[in-house]
Amino acid sequence: MLRDEETGTYWDHITGKGVHGPLAGHQLDVWSVNITDVSTALESDPNIQFAQGGIQKRSLFHRIMYLYFQIRYRGRVDQWKGQYPPGFKDTMDREVDDRLPEMTTGLGVFEGNMAKFYPMSLIKEQPVEDDFEGQNLIIGVSKQDGSPYAEREDGSRPNQLFSRWYGFSFTFPQTTIFEQKENVK
Repeated sequence: MLRDEETGTYWDHITGKGVHGPLAGHQLDVWSVNITDVSTALESDPNIQFAQGGIQKRSLFHRIMYLYFQIRYRGRVDQWKGQYPPGFKDTMDREVDDRLPEMTTGLGVFEGNMAKFYPMSLIKEQPVEDDFEGQNLIIGVSKQDGSPYAEREDGSRPNQLFSRWYGFSFTFPQTTIFEQKENVK
């Protein structure tokens, strides 16, 4: 959640909806953010400017969680990826949508009242085409930086979020899930 100091309203940082405070129910403009890495960004625009900031010290919470997972899994990083931190599930106000395993990663696409989740397992090998809000989308994983993307035929991008299933389905409870159509010959 984000809170603006001017009105004291709390906003959903993904959907832009006011959820608590004087502007609850109002809607902010939302823009899609491209997921990429520095070298790919520089390739597309050699004059791009990056925020200067230096290395940030990790928060106390992050350091404690890192230590917890190091001890629990004896340093084997491959075993603790995709685990909830202790107590995290207790903060969820409803059951996780069980249509997919909750830690499934994928690209969620959303526009207006429509949302669709594209599991990484279906888009990582080769891009797929899908009708979304009456427009043809190409959904895939960039060969340059390994990031998932959704793009319209004209090159523009709808709102999208690289996420785990539980997070996307909590934000968009009415989401549909992309299913690969069988090729009929």
